[in-house]
Amino acid sequence: MDLSLRSIRKNIAALSVFALIASMLVVANVANAAATDVYGDIDGGEWYEDAVNWGLDNGVLNDTQAYFRPGDNASRAEFFTMVAKGAAIPETACDETLFPDLGADHWGCGYITAMANAGIVSGDGAGSATEGYVRPNDPINRAEAAKVIVEAYGLTGTTLGSDVFTDVDVDAWFDSYMGIANENCVFQGVDGGNTVEPGRNINRAESITVVQRGANPTTDCAATVTTGALTVALDGSTPDSV
Repeated sequence: MDLSLRSIRKNIAALSVFALIASMLVVANVANAAATDVYGDIDGGEWYEDAVNWGLDNGVLNDTQAYFRPGDNASRAEFFTMVAKGAAIPETACDETLFPDLGADHWGCGYITAMANAGIVSGDGAGSATEGYVRPNDPINRAEAAKVIVEAYGLTGTTLGSDVFTDVDVDAWFDSYMGIANENCVFQGVDGGNTVEPGRNINRAESITVVQRGANPTTDCAATVTTGALTVALDGSTPDSV
């Protein structure tokens, strides 16, 4: 009887060790999921692949989706969610009273609420046709994205966007935001040049790239250029460098 119990205990102990090792391997595999294994539209070698891998490793991107859709415009809800996750701003209970166009059934309500409570996201300005609206399903332009990144990550600097980019006016509301984003190597200009296209909608590949850069600010912009980024573009309207 004692021998049987002893044998059972040994077997249980062995199984427990095996289960522990297996679970560790699974966790390690998930934590290091590669973009090419997760998303059917990433083949490897794309200029944004490293940023997508970072997004997967840090829980910024959803690894249950079959496609990343890099060339699609990021919706405001998608961008706010990426930034919140990248900046470790936790999701909160949805407050559908914050914005007239944000319902409790919207998938992004929790993160939009968190970003609003943090003072990063607010409704459209007074006098606009959509005053007070957050427009969660609309695209977000590059100027708006720069503001969100700078405020969410608490980036600082003295550079003005108008000092760097010819398409940023001195009196533009985003002049300071774009300058700080540039100083921290988040937005580096279209094709590495002196324009940044602030009014153009930002796509998902660009979005995860600037979110990664916001989480890892540096003044050494050369270190943020992904191999091949200066020669590979998604389409004719997409910059080779963000």
